[in-house]
Amino acid sequence: PFSRLLKTCAKDLMDDTLWNAMGDFQHNGEEVKVSVKPVMDLHLLRFKSQSNSSDVLEDGFDVTSVPRPEVIYNDQILRKHGLRDPACAYHLEQLLAPGDVIIQRSYRQAFRQRWGKTVSKAAVLTGTAQPLETKSMEVVSRTRLLTWRDYPSSGQSTFAGVPFDPLTESFVTQVGSEMAWLVVMSPGSPGLINVNVGLFVSASFPSWAASLMTKMVHAMHELFQARMKEMKSIGCSEALLKEDRSLYIILSLRTCPHGRPLLPLLRSSSGTSPEGVVSVTGVGAAQNLTTWFRPTGTFSLPSYLSDLLAILGCDDVQVFDSLEGRQLVPYQAVLRREQWERIGSLFNDVWLTHRAAYKKLNSCKHAPTIVDGRQPREADKPFLPAGGAAPEPVSPSYSIAVRNTFIEIGEEIPSTES
Repeated sequence: PFSRLLKTCAKDLMDDTLWNAMGDFQHNGEEVKVSVKPVMDLHLLRFKSQSNSSDVLEDGFDVTSVPRPEVIYNDQILRKHGLRDPACAYHLEQLLAPGDVIIQRSYRQAFRQRWGKTVSKAAVLTGTAQPLETKSMEVVSRTRLLTWRDYPSSGQSTFAGVPFDPLTESFVTQVGSEMAWLVVMSPGSPGLINVNVGLFVSASFPSWAASLMTKMVHAMHELFQARMKEMKSIGCSEALLKEDRSLYIILSLRTCPHGRPLLPLLRSSSGTSPEGVVSVTGVGAAQNLTTWFRPTGTFSLPSYLSDLLAILGCDDVQVFDSLEGRQLVPYQAVLRREQWERIGSLFNDVWLTHRAAYKKLNSCKHAPTIVDGRQPREADKPFLPAGGAAPEPVSPSYSIAVRNTFIEIGEEIPSTES
């Protein structure tokens, strides 16, 4: 639910309707427009400005080519390429989905001092003291970070951060003076980038806050601009972009002429067996998987692969049904490439055995195949076959040519291959 709220608010940041203007300010020669908008029981504070492209992006990069958070907020990957964030050190705690992670972040001393000065001016909005004790040797926080490229529209990118509240053990819009935030970046006039920053503040936003807004805007805008410049070498690293592009693999299920794929049957203590059971000779590493059955219920490839991998003892392999917040069609799944390659030999033997079982059970010549290297297809967008209108542009990480028309479960669609 909170992800949906963030995506809705990202669209709101790009729409000028229903915002209450709080003033326009000049900061280092840049105009910053500040406005506020009620969102549920909160307020969304918007800073709207433009930045020089050269300040935040290297030549040849655009706002949609910034690597995902699992790459740029991963100290292990940064050290591998000799990179370092001068403000923070990171530990990638959990990968929730491509472009959606939980990190632990420890602030370096210099940044704690800068942050403390900024928060002291922003405390009027949060009603709290500054969250970082600058005398402390180390301060660690947990944050959920999300990146959605080509969102809200093609050519734009949305970045979000949500703090973790240790008292409620949940990710919330505000923890002390730590606020959930959104940044939507889009191309502007030549040489410029439009930057819309959104901060979630409590519903007790005081009506007289505008009198102190200038100092707060200057402090927060200055910190944000400094962070964008500091992250330029990381966000525009060719090495990290290469890491990002090779991080995941998209699998597609094709050719299911006689229904959904099968699963290996594990003997239960009750001795009962489901319908649609077949026995075959296992291949290679799958020689013990001799009995297969057709499961029932709603089908999706991610769920099916998760079940199959659990049976194979590979339940550490993550299978995702979305990519950067976009739900994929049911017959596509996303996996980490290194995990997929690690189990490749085993899976090949298992799938050869599965194909034999499928053909025997259905008395047919063709069986489902799982292929990689396909363009992701969003569940809520129609597919345009060869000869149709041009598809919408996709981000660099999606630059995979469409060579086949995909085949949905139980439905055959003619191939477009020559």
